[in-house]
Amino acid sequence: MSNLSFENLILDLNQNMLAKDSERIPMLKRVLKRMGNPDQTFKIIHLAGTNGKGSTGFMLKEILQNAGYKVGYFSSPALLDIREQIQIQSQIIPKKSFVKLYQEIVSLLPSDIKPRDISIFEWFVLIMLQYFAENNVEWAVIEAGLGGEKDATNIIAPPIITIFTHIDIDHVKILGHSIKEIALNKAGIIKRNTNVFIAPNQHNSALKVLLDISRENDVKSINEVKLEILDVKKVSLFDNIVSIDAKNFSLKNIKFVLNGTFQIDNLATVLTVYDWFFEKHVVQTTQPLVKMMSEINIPGRFQAISQDPLIILDGAHNVDATKRLIETIRLMKPNAKLFFVLGFLKDKNYVKMAKLYNEAATKIITVQPDNPERTLDQSTLNALFKDKWLGSYSNAKQAVSAMEKVVNKNDLIVVSGSFYLVKEMGAALNEET
Repeated sequence: MSNLSFENLILDLNQNMLAKDSERIPMLKRVLKRMGNPDQTFKIIHLAGTNGKGSTGFMLKEILQNAGYKVGYFSSPALLDIREQIQIQSQIIPKKSFVKLYQEIVSLLPSDIKPRDISIFEWFVLIMLQYFAENNVEWAVIEAGLGGEKDATNIIAPPIITIFTHIDIDHVKILGHSIKEIALNKAGIIKRNTNVFIAPNQHNSALKVLLDISRENDVKSINEVKLEILDVKKVSLFDNIVSIDAKNFSLKNIKFVLNGTFQIDNLATVLTVYDWFFEKHVVQTTQPLVKMMSEINIPGRFQAISQDPLIILDGAHNVDATKRLIETIRLMKPNAKLFFVLGFLKDKNYVKMAKLYNEAATKIITVQPDNPERTLDQSTLNALFKDKWLGSYSNAKQAVSAMEKVVNKNDLIVVSGSFYLVKEMGAALNEET
């Protein structure tokens, strides 16, 4: 065991998705107790939602770091290295630290729990909590992986802040077939005495669930985010200019460099949390916020990787995210012809996603995402696009190279449909640099 490598450990871990099993949380809490409840040594922001939690969590992580706090960050999926899921001060966990903590936790497991009884995602959660505690983080921004109630991150003690980003249809076999059912699952992270923040533009059924369960759990405060907190002065492909009018601070004509109409919703949520930070003296000035807004760069979220031709990577992986991606492109490049490189997972609503892309696209090239167990088979994928289909390739880099040969200067290439496809393209770019 002492010579165990990180790579061999990852291969040996239980790779199953167990987020539907109601017995997981009680089992993991037993393990956490044997570990000494490391989650109780730092302040936590816990996020759940269908879309937007990655961007919202990333922005809050950056703000707290800018304010001088030592910050742990847990998110998924990773784009280039699986260890990206666990970070302190934007630095990923070292391989040796991961293996060491794994071995320490194994030695603490109750006699009836074996290492392979715990899934890979659950191991990442346990190791993350211990890693944050041992390194004395002050704040931890923790994103739920799938759903909420039965997600492994829900073993944590009541967080200071609980955030719900936009809730929509996704993972229906696990979370439910209606907005209400999915909201009920995600609302399962609400704990007594937390402060709940609810992103704007929620479906009425989701909002009612979140409000009802918050009240039932006697939370300290319920904060419904209002878009009126900001005024968008200018929208362009590479930055926005906004003014902010919050209860405790205001700013005029500030640059916000994240692209996408959906990022305005996420920013409004972050601003509402920042207003709360001001009220509770977590921050004293607007500098940490302004710095984040002007410098933030989130890989795989409307990320421009080339200017000539313009190529965008975006991890839109469900119907709601697809709608928002196309809406953003149409707003920012209304006259551009759109060329898509797409791949879907078979457990997504790929038929509706394909319909949206068909309506918007000039031509489409298909690639199977690099997830053999979940990828949609090539023949089904190709058939979705009929006369728009230009061909299929074995990887994203080849597909983009082929698409570059058929587009003109003012056209736009978009790689999307699955985070795994975006991850693959990002890895290829990383190899070139």
